[in-house]
Amino acid sequence: MNILTAGKHNGKQYIIPLSCYYYILSGSDTIEKIEGNTLGEWLEQVQALDDSELKKSFKQSLYLTSGRWFQPAADYETRQVLFNKEEWKSFSESYFSFQQESEPDSVITAEDQYQIQPVRSYFGGEGNIVKVIPDTEGRKMASIMTYGAVEMSSSHKEKAYEFLMLFLNDNMQKAAEEEGTGYMPQIFGGSTGIPAEQNEIRNWLSDRPDEVISAIEKSFEELEGAYFVTNAERDMISDIRQVVEQGMAPENGWDQYLSDLADKAWEQYEMQVKE
Repeated sequence: MNILTAGKHNGKQYIIPLSCYYYILSGSDTIEKIEGNTLGEWLEQVQALDDSELKKSFKQSLYLTSGRWFQPAADYETRQVLFNKEEWKSFSESYFSFQQESEPDSVITAEDQYQIQPVRSYFGGEGNIVKVIPDTEGRKMASIMTYGAVEMSSSHKEKAYEFLMLFLNDNMQKAAEEEGTGYMPQIFGGSTGIPAEQNEIRNWLSDRPDEVISAIEKSFEELEGAYFVTNAERDMISDIRQVVEQGMAPENGWDQYLSDLADKAWEQYEMQVKE
């Protein structure tokens, strides 16, 4: 997997991703029973399992990832909208139908705890299994959080490009270590994600137990690519979150509400690829 491809244009690296963000499912070895490739298959298998706490974790948290259910949603080089609004809507309807089903009360033990969370929030647990959450087509994608870029309108593209290339070799990092400045930790310290370079993950997470670092490194290896977050995803998550956290169904019903959201997202992507 090469996250760098998210920042390429016409074969040149005009954007250098520095940190990325993605969601994981963590918990007991019951997670190993979720063997599907797509998010839809995951949902079906969770529904079929006799594990109320795993079901509860999906109901309480999966909606927060709704902007990631189909990514990448656009190809800005070819100016194509990739977002499949029918597929997104179909999964959304299945998920929110499942979410509204009641679950019996149960006593939670340490072994029964499951979490859907951003990878940076993972602090481990005894015997925990970690899996990257896929999208509706089975892709495991990260969103780019911080990056260095060359403005396309810049009068000094080539010089700026040469400067960015320095981030792709060890010279700057070695110089920073020798001088004691450690530029990489400074960059990542203000990010909500983790380094987009696997070799930096262990340095950035040096205060965490080795098994936690290893689990995050392993999850990073599952990633297939990356994309840049846009207002389409932000609006989608915000709109769904507002309704869910109010604890009520939309006035016009979930089906119409989700259909309207999918249409709105597609129109936003269409506008973006044309800019």
